[in-house]
Amino acid sequence: AEQGPSTDINNGVAVARWIHSALVDGQASAWLWWWYQSDYTDDNEGLILRSGSDTKRHYTLGNFSKFVRPGYVRVAVTGNSSSDLLLSAYKGTDGKEVVVAINQGTSSLTVPIAISGGTAPASVTPWVTSSTDNLVSKTAITVSGGSFTATLPSMTVTTFVSN
Repeated sequence: AEQGPSTDINNGVAVARWIHSALVDGQASAWLWWWYQSDYTDDNEGLILRSGSDTKRHYTLGNFSKFVRPGYVRVAVTGNSSSDLLLSAYKGTDGKEVVVAINQGTSSLTVPIAISGGTAPASVTPWVTSSTDNLVSKTAITVSGGSFTATLPSMTVTTFVSN
C-alpha cells in the first residue's frame, strides 16, 4: 500500500494515516506533500502519477488540506470505539469545526462523534474519499446534543464539516 505506483484506496488510507499520526501523535502544526506529479518514475513520490493518473492519496490529503486551514487548532473529539478508526478534530477562528475520520478496517463502523468546546453546529456535511468516491460531498447529518452518529464504510476517509 505504501510502495510502487498506486492509485488505490489502500495507498490513500496509508497516507491519511501518516497525516493523522503527524498531527495527532507528533503534534505537528503542518503537513505537506513535496511533489505534485512524479517526474522520472512512478514510485509514489507525486500526488499524481507520471502518466497523469490521479491517486487516492491526492484526495485523502484533500480530506485534511481542503478543510483544516491555516490557524485551525486541534480539539478533543470522542467516539473512537475501534482500533480501526482514527479520529481528529479541528476548530478554526472562523467558527468552523472539522472532524476527520479514517476507517482503515475491512468492516463498516457506526459511531457517535462529539467535538468538545464551542457551540455545536446544527449539522455537518461529510466529504468522502473511498474506492469509488474522490472527496465527494454527501447528505448533511443533523447534530443533536453536541454529537452526531456517522456510518463509515470500510477503507474510507471522511471529513465532517460544520454547517
